This record gives sequence, C-alpha cells and structure tokens, in this order.
Amino acid sequence: MRLLWLAVISLLSVCSAMADSATYDPAGKIVVVGDVHGDYDRFTCVLEQAGLVNSRLRWTGENATLVQVGDIVDRGPDSRKVIDLLRGLKPMARRKGGNVFTLLGNHEAMLVAADTRYVHPGEYRAFVDRRSQRRQQQYLSVYIDHIKNTQPEDSWPDFNASDYRQGLEQQFPPGYVEYMQAWSPKGEYGAWAIANPAVLKLGRLLFVHGGMGPTTQNFTVTELNQWVHSELATREKAMLSDLLNDPDGPLWYRGHMLNVQTDTAEQERINDTLQRLQADHIIMGHTPVAGAIIPRFNNAVIGVDVGLASYYGGPCAFLEIDGDQFTAVHNGVRVPLPSAGESEDNYLQQVLSLDPDNAMLKRYLQRLAQPDTDTPAVDPDKLN
Repeated sequence: MRLLWLAVISLLSVCSAMADSATYDPAGKIVVVGDVHGDYDRFTCVLEQAGLVNSRLRWTGENATLVQVGDIVDRGPDSRKVIDLLRGLKPMARRKGGNVFTLLGNHEAMLVAADTRYVHPGEYRAFVDRRSQRRQQQYLSVYIDHIKNTQPEDSWPDFNASDYRQGLEQQFPPGYVEYMQAWSPKGEYGAWAIANPAVLKLGRLLFVHGGMGPTTQNFTVTELNQWVHSELATREKAMLSDLLNDPDGPLWYRGHMLNVQTDTAEQERINDTLQRLQADHIIMGHTPVAGAIIPRFNNAVIGVDVGLASYYGGPCAFLEIDGDQFTAVHNGVRVPLPSAGESEDNYLQQVLSLDPDNAMLKRYLQRLAQPDTDTPAVDPDKLN
C-alpha cells in the first residue's frame, strides 16, 4: 500500500516547514512529556499542571523549557491540534526566555514513510476541506488505473461493484490525500517532524525517543541527527530505510526499559554513552511499561512514557527537572525521584498509593519482585 503512494504522489502539492537548531542551554526548569498519541486533552492537562500554560493555552512558564519526546501522532484523533499548539507555544516561550522542543519519534518517521497502519480516522477528518471529496475521487481513479497497469487482468477485482467502491472509499476517506500530502518530507507536518532532533542534549541531559541502543554507539549527537534526517530526505528513501525500523536505533530501542537492571551489557552501554557524550542521564519515551515516570539503572536512564493517551489509559503525569532535583508530577501530586544509589521501591509504592488502580504499575512492580515471571510489564501488542 505504501508503494502505491509513489504512483499517485504527482497529485499532491507540498510546502515546506523549517524548525530551528536544537542547540540550547536551559535557564529554568525543564518539563519532559512522554508520548501523546493524538490525545489533545491529556496533553493540555499536562501543560496546565506543569504551569506552562493558562486556561487559554497561552505560555505562562516564563523561562521554563518544554521537551516532548516524540510520538505525537497515531492512535488518537487530534495530533494536528497537538502539533499546532506546540508550534504556537515555541515563539511565546522564547519571548519569555524559555523554549519548546519536540523530538522525532518512530511514529512520525512512519508517517513520513507513508506507513499509516496506526492512523486514527479522526486524523484524516482533521484535514478535510471543501475540495476533499474531489481529491478522494481523483485518488481512487489513479489507484484503479495503477492496478490495471501493473496487475494481470485475471486478478482484477470487480471495479464496478458497489461494495468494492465503498470499501475503497472507507480505506481512503476524505482527508486521506491531504493528510499524506502534509506528512510527505516536504509537506507542512512532515518537514516539521524531520527538522526535529532524533537526539537532543541540554546541558548534561540526553533526550531520545527510543533509546541509545547498539546502533547509536560511536556517533555524536550531531552525527546521529544528520543520519536520521538524511534517511527521511525523500519518501522513497524513508520507505526503504533500515535505520528507521532498526530495533537498536534511536527511534525504536527499548533495552533501557525492558532489559533487567542486572544486565551488565546494558549497564556498560549506558555508562559508555553517558561518558562519551558527556551526559549524566538518558531520558526517553516510546516504552510505556509502568504508567509512571520510571528511573532505572541507578537513575542513569529515566522513562517518561506513562501511557498518557486514553488509548493506554495512563495518568496525567510528567517529569520536572529543576537543577539537580528530578520530580515526577503524577495526577497533580509531586513525588521526588529516588537519588542515585537509593532504592526505587519507596518511590514506586508512593506513586501506586496515589493511583491504586494503575494496572500497568502493578504489573511492573510484580516484575521487579519476581524478575523471572512471565507476566509482561506491558501488553506486547501495544509496543509498536
């Protein structure tokens, strides 16, 4: 299906969007938000609880820095609203001495590569205008012509059957063409996503969507970003890119969150990365294992994907960093993260006491208590 897009890309016009460099030294606190997945209401809940916006969604965070770690899109209906809000907040924050950064997630890269498996129908509806019906019919005509030109006639479906046409219209609804245009490498949202860093370094903090897996070793932050961005330069290249689907690459790696903390190879990889890149912590999203902010490997890594979106049912929670103080804000309650060398058990039990129905956190605690158990910390079907 993605390859078909190349056959009809001539229907689409594109415009470019640019984002500035991610080189920045924050002056105030840093608020880190995990994967949003199209849930605008949950995202604005975080922003308000963090004191970054008022009820009118105007920046009130003064010189604070907001870092959203990617995966804004898919699963929920309102990614466009979230992105537009982030884009609007950035200049407001900068006028106050703050800033807003968004990382490139694997789901943004998937959309640039025309992989729409996880797109919520509401995402297409957000792009509908008065000409969408006509564009849809144009697309379907090109789609059918492509089948006729590339497949033997004895394999053709009944193009005149009403159920076949209805099926196509459901598969490619109004707004689909505009959505694919917007998420092409030179489209409004595709270009914006590509310009965002895959890896961001602020002071001695390293931010990445998935993690710093084996593929990232021996590369600088700049080299990693250049590499990822070059793989997204065209839709054709993105579709064929091994890097963008690499389970050991920065967009997909899950070892920091899923490997047991006694894994010496993982610990050595983390230590090497921090030493080589002159950082103290790796902060990432992508893997919602516990429905909470999770420190691991003696606080060297911190997972911030709390399953924020309603798709996962997680809490309205985020990480706040103020100097050397790391604090989880969980449904409005502030819980300091354990210090290096301090057990995480008390912290996790305190979070559970605030959120006793948190099934993800209960499973995670069970895994900590019984590391050999077969009970998964998170539904494997939701790790994609």
